[in-house]
Amino acid sequence: MSLNLDGYKRLNMKRIIALFIVFFTFFSCAYSWNTPDLGDPSIRALSPSTDKKYGKEFMAQLKRQNAIYNDLIVQKYIEDLGLKLASHSKDPSRHFNFFVVRDSTVNAFAGPGGNIGINTGLITYTKNQDELASVLAHEIAHVTQRHLARSIESAERMEIPSIAAVLAAVLTGNGAVASSVISATVAGNMQAYINHTREQEKEADRIGIESLIKSGYNPEGMATLFERMQKDNDTVLKIDLTFLQTHPSYVTRVADAKNRSNKANQFSRHDSMTFALVQTRIRNARISNPALASSQYEMLLAKNNSPITQYAYALALSDNKEYAKASDQMQSLINTHPNNLIFKLTLGEINLEGRNNQAGIDALRTSTMIYPYNYSLVLLYGNLLNKDKQHKAAADYLKPHYARLKEDTQFLFLYADALGKSGQLVEAYQARSRAFSGLGKTKEAITQLELALKQGTPTAYTQTSIQAQLDALQKTLDEGKKRRR
Repeated sequence: MSLNLDGYKRLNMKRIIALFIVFFTFFSCAYSWNTPDLGDPSIRALSPSTDKKYGKEFMAQLKRQNAIYNDLIVQKYIEDLGLKLASHSKDPSRHFNFFVVRDSTVNAFAGPGGNIGINTGLITYTKNQDELASVLAHEIAHVTQRHLARSIESAERMEIPSIAAVLAAVLTGNGAVASSVISATVAGNMQAYINHTREQEKEADRIGIESLIKSGYNPEGMATLFERMQKDNDTVLKIDLTFLQTHPSYVTRVADAKNRSNKANQFSRHDSMTFALVQTRIRNARISNPALASSQYEMLLAKNNSPITQYAYALALSDNKEYAKASDQMQSLINTHPNNLIFKLTLGEINLEGRNNQAGIDALRTSTMIYPYNYSLVLLYGNLLNKDKQHKAAADYLKPHYARLKEDTQFLFLYADALGKSGQLVEAYQARSRAFSGLGKTKEAITQLELALKQGTPTAYTQTSIQAQLDALQKTLDEGKKRRR
């Protein structure tokens, strides 16, 4: 699958993102069914270091445009699912970053730098975890087979001028150049790209199914998903003509997936409760009238007192600012499901929203010892401490997690806030600088480091470190200005 451009237009994304999507959709092709080695021309077309650089800029653009769906529980679920599949991929040591896109269309994509995005619309469209896993496995295969790099290399072999330059122009903001090159070349070469892209999609399906089986997921999930997409295509999904032209027919993909699933052995049982709760969170977030929704859920509970309905009811109550009732509902769920972390996290969220911070802290304290590295828990518990004006405690709690979360902007802004409010200004400015740098806001990042140096308290070592960071950021800023000339 490749990202649906129409969905991003509804997000009012900058042309830089739209052009990348056009590039990836149109210039996607594969020449080999084997994992590339160091002699592969695709390495020259897009080196690992350049791929990483473009990936960082790509994510910065998405974050600046508020395209990332920042639900901590949903994000953690997708990340865990993706990493499990990646550990059984063709390149398990490769870096992957899985994230959720705020888009109701049914789609997913593999961008540069091992960045794999999945739309909220696709998460809620899938019927079970096997179907959802099949999409992630497919996108992981695009990355491990270096399809983006091969697309560039193949386009160059077809004598498309400056394809690597097109990607560079797209990701560095020179949209006019990229657009003109694409417009001048697409028409005469589209059929060749379509043919190669179909082969690339078949390869991603085949390798993705292998990863699914190794990870214990039923590859029939891929077949059932394709079957439903085929049926719903005209009325529900509204996949555009380009998408259909560049992808193999669903009939072929369904047959291939079924054939491979029939040859596979038994599969592991997976947590359907967590999958359903994640879908419920996304669906409830779309509700525009929580008061009406909560009353409807209350009536539904009389007929169907399932944990999922109870959970949806609690979320609707919280959205309607009925925090006490929402807390009671969640506590009831925790009493019957004492080991469900999502229920405990949601109770913490409700307490945070209702400004009952100490109750949230008390509810999650034990969980922080049982799950010390859970991403959602770290950010929620740190936020509760900070909101409760326990700023030093928040900073001390977050500090051990800095090394592994230093690229996460949500974590960095929270950590910086706790540091600043506890009087650790030099460290606060450094953390905030790193957060701005992750968003691609180099000028703001530089300003934060300059403020850190003005504090007058840094040690000689810290001053040297900050100055080195400043020099690196200034170099990045100067290079960006040169590219835009």
